[in-house]
Amino acid sequence: MTLNYSSGKDVGHLMNLMSNDCTRFDYGLIFIPYLVIAPLQTLVYIYFLYDEIGLAMLGGIGFVFLIMPLQVVNGHLTARFRDKIASQTDERSRIMNEIVMAIRVIKMMGWELTFANIIDRIRRQEVQALGKRGYLRAFFLSMYTFCNKLTPYLSIMMYVVLGNRISADKAFFTVAVFQNIIESMVFYFSSAVGSGGEVWTSINRLQKFLLLEDRNPQTLRKHIEDCNRNTAKVCLENATASWADMPTLRNINLDLRGDRLVMVIGPVGCGKTSLLHTLIDELELSSGRCEVTGEITYAGQEAWLFAGTVRENILFNSEFDKQRYHEIIHVCCLQEDMDQLPNGDMSLVGERGVSLSGGQRARINLARALYRNTDVVLMDDPLSAVDARVSSHIFDKCIKRYLKGKLRILVTHQLQYLPQADHIVILSSGQVVAQGSYKELLEQGIDFVSLMEGGENANEVARRTSVGKIDIEVVVERFNENDIPEDNIEKIIEGSVSSKTYWTYCRSGDSILGFLFVTCSFFVAQIIVTANDYWLSHWTTAEENYITNSSSPMTTEFSYFKSTSVALLDPYNYRGEEQYLTIYSAIILAVIISTLLRAIVFFWYSLQIGINLHNKMFQSVVRAPIKFFDDNPSGRIMNRFTKDVGSIDELLPPALYDAVEYMLQTFGVVVVVVMSNYYLSIPAAVIFTTLWALRSVYVKTSRDVKRLESVAKSPVFTHLAATMQGLTTIRALQSQDCSIKAFDEYQDIHSSPWFVFIATTRGFAIWIETLSVTFLTVITFTFLLFVEETSAGVVGLVIVSTLTLTTNLQWAMRQTAETENFMTSFERAIEYTELEPEAPWETALKPTKDWPSEGGISFNNVYLAYGDKDVLKNLNFEILPKEKIGIVGRTGAGKSSMIAALFRTAEPRGSIIIDGIRINDVGLHDLRKNISIIPQDPVLFSGTIRYNLDPFDQFNETDIWDAIKEVQLHDAVGHLDARVDDGGSNFSIGQRQLICLARAILRKNRIIVMDEATANVDPRTDGLIQSTIRNKFSQCTIIIIAHRLHSVMNSDKLIVLDNGLIQEYDHPHILLQRPTSELSKLVEHTGTSGSAHLRILAKRHYEALHQQKSPESPNGVICT
Repeated sequence: MTLNYSSGKDVGHLMNLMSNDCTRFDYGLIFIPYLVIAPLQTLVYIYFLYDEIGLAMLGGIGFVFLIMPLQVVNGHLTARFRDKIASQTDERSRIMNEIVMAIRVIKMMGWELTFANIIDRIRRQEVQALGKRGYLRAFFLSMYTFCNKLTPYLSIMMYVVLGNRISADKAFFTVAVFQNIIESMVFYFSSAVGSGGEVWTSINRLQKFLLLEDRNPQTLRKHIEDCNRNTAKVCLENATASWADMPTLRNINLDLRGDRLVMVIGPVGCGKTSLLHTLIDELELSSGRCEVTGEITYAGQEAWLFAGTVRENILFNSEFDKQRYHEIIHVCCLQEDMDQLPNGDMSLVGERGVSLSGGQRARINLARALYRNTDVVLMDDPLSAVDARVSSHIFDKCIKRYLKGKLRILVTHQLQYLPQADHIVILSSGQVVAQGSYKELLEQGIDFVSLMEGGENANEVARRTSVGKIDIEVVVERFNENDIPEDNIEKIIEGSVSSKTYWTYCRSGDSILGFLFVTCSFFVAQIIVTANDYWLSHWTTAEENYITNSSSPMTTEFSYFKSTSVALLDPYNYRGEEQYLTIYSAIILAVIISTLLRAIVFFWYSLQIGINLHNKMFQSVVRAPIKFFDDNPSGRIMNRFTKDVGSIDELLPPALYDAVEYMLQTFGVVVVVVMSNYYLSIPAAVIFTTLWALRSVYVKTSRDVKRLESVAKSPVFTHLAATMQGLTTIRALQSQDCSIKAFDEYQDIHSSPWFVFIATTRGFAIWIETLSVTFLTVITFTFLLFVEETSAGVVGLVIVSTLTLTTNLQWAMRQTAETENFMTSFERAIEYTELEPEAPWETALKPTKDWPSEGGISFNNVYLAYGDKDVLKNLNFEILPKEKIGIVGRTGAGKSSMIAALFRTAEPRGSIIIDGIRINDVGLHDLRKNISIIPQDPVLFSGTIRYNLDPFDQFNETDIWDAIKEVQLHDAVGHLDARVDDGGSNFSIGQRQLICLARAILRKNRIIVMDEATANVDPRTDGLIQSTIRNKFSQCTIIIIAHRLHSVMNSDKLIVLDNGLIQEYDHPHILLQRPTSELSKLVEHTGTSGSAHLRILAKRHYEALHQQKSPESPNGVICT
């Protein structure tokens, strides 16, 4: 909440910090106490070993201390790899967040493959670090297994070499003690060092973020009640400020106070928004002074809405005052919209207000600012997205009347309202070039008339309340009868993780041979490990028989081995210490090789699964239709690509590895126990049945809790994303505490299932350990009370093997449960690999490279539906090559839906034909790449200017510079490698719009679509855009959704839409000849002078057009 924008941190980075770095504390801190406990335990065990086998204990203990430096190396490398992984994950999350936020533009540009290549490149770098971390983990996990066998071997070998005869009591005591030492020093201590390294890396990353530069409020704020003068005031003295070392404001001097309407005007990029940001402390002063007396409220140029109801967005944590609330609804012209919504002001608006039109979002954004009831009101071009009638209503009833008595600072391009301002400030290149009243500025020679003629005449602005995001119509076209559409609710999978899911995971490595090799490696390694234990038992039994010179037959219990063994395994056929030790050494070598190979192959295969799964997820998501992104908040999607992918990459493989390894070890122990005494199969069966029943209860609980925890995480990410997008508004309204409180509530909701999950895990561990100790007790007393003739070697083997169950069985059960819990992340990821795709990118019908060569478009019986509701109905019209067509209509008329049909972001019914080819028959990329669009909301991506203009590297530097010069941005850009911040935040909205225009110029397509592309630009820039259209696109077919009626009066034909039907289609001049035409009604809303000016423009164009060709029949109206 205090972060300075110049820090450059994006939402993706923050999400990665929360989803992965913070998770390291949950899992990593568990082992940290063993950094102290393990050495202390080892000292005690050393004493016991010395007492039993003397100096021979140095063989194993020496090896343990010898590998201690490896633990330090492990910690260092783990931290190093973790840092690399986190950095690459940050970058992947950032790009992924940009893709989700800008998916409409990406799809309409046909840029999916470009971003897929970027994600693939970053993912490869991330996978490289993951692979190194995985192989390091594989080495230390395998080292724990073979050290359990190697260390007692070294001490036993040294004991024999020193001239001692091995016995069962000494051998298996040594094995038991070293198992505890290895568990403490190799497993827990190693895990503590590795986890400590990861936690330390996460601490450093979190610390780095927390130490980023904070805002440094420089504005001197005074409350009115604390001042001598009972009036609001804004004062700037020689104020200079800059964004990222780029001068934005220079030597600004303003003294504004009292009940005044101050209007700030100027061309694109002159510093209008920066001036307001200075007043709300979003832009720091490098010199000068700023003083504000009174409370401030702010309505930003980019309307910010969060996922909630209309009322919640307006109140924004303020107390509900019914009278004030309804007054604001009226003056902001929202009552009609409320009546249209399915649940009135209690209707959900969706993330970023996706279910509302651009005009509705702008008015709700303004209403929120007004509801604060402050002394100073800052408004950044709030009239841009509304039509002339609504604009006039808001200016007159809201700005002039309702806000009377307050200091109002209005940034605007609506020059027709200038005569009504009390004070006007004109900015240019970050400087105040003139200020004063309208009359004073006229006396100074300011030519307002030329400014108006450059873009708008009096009362001319016809900024329609149209959709800000392509493909989204007014809410009545998108919402069903329910408050929350069913598709918007994140579904929770119920029941156990199916065997199909496990099989899908195993197959996701895309290598049957690899899977078979991994499976075989586990079984082979376990057979060798069990053989090692058995051989030690066999040796000690042989030594016992040799010492006692026993020639009696074996006991009944051990006769199984004699009857089924070759002479080598006959304990009565003593073959000498050297041979026993040699075979023991060979088995130990086989243990080391097999366990290392098993771990390396497993983590390699797991890495392939992670790579393939992420690729399938990403391909499925970018191939999903627009509706998927409307129904799923960005936080929900990002949760799958951050937390779930992170779990699959880093948490699931070790859990699954441990689960399989320790279950096999447990099975090996059971085999040994049962073979020693068949009667022990009864308590073994009882204990394991009880354990499995307990596990079933635990898994059922923990699995569902884990799923609930995963779902509860999405709102945390969604709230974070919304907060970052609206940070300027939140801080301007002094609502940081409320946003923090809301975040804490979401975090508490998530923490509840997370704590329950941890608590159930610990409870399960206690029960497993209790049952394991019970089983050990039963085994021990069975040999003491009921079996007298069993050899000491067998008893030692059984006792030591059963003793490992106390740890191994507990860990095996916990890890099988953990595996199933982490498999819920895999389930959620698999959901995103099975999304229903939109139409193919390429089809068998491949247009020629120059298609469309002419640009003719024909709509034949075209329908378009959102859900069950048709928003376009039986459209029939034809656009001739090189024609300039305007589209106008009221809110919800279907203007943007026509573009959606043309780009097939929603599949139309009927036939749309471009140059003789039906667009439904060609691939989406062949269609979309050959149509250029300039959207209302300009979309830029973090990177460079070059990358934003030419992501495919198709054009040379000269072509790119020519396009930049065409839109007069060469001074603002500087060089092609100039940095573009996240979302283009270091450029004004108008400059972003011009960059989008340059992008369209570069593509040189025959069909150009402009969806309210001049919404956020001043009249001169609008004139520049119109001039560029006439000059650069003279040979193109142009479709313009009307912003300002001025921009479509020179169209060759005009489509007037209403309720999805074409009401009129002809030249504007012809339509204006009929007083009852829909176009005439729209023109009349601009006022007397505006109406006259528009009619003159239409007539001039009509006459110029018909000087070149014979006039068409004036009865060209089509109504369907």
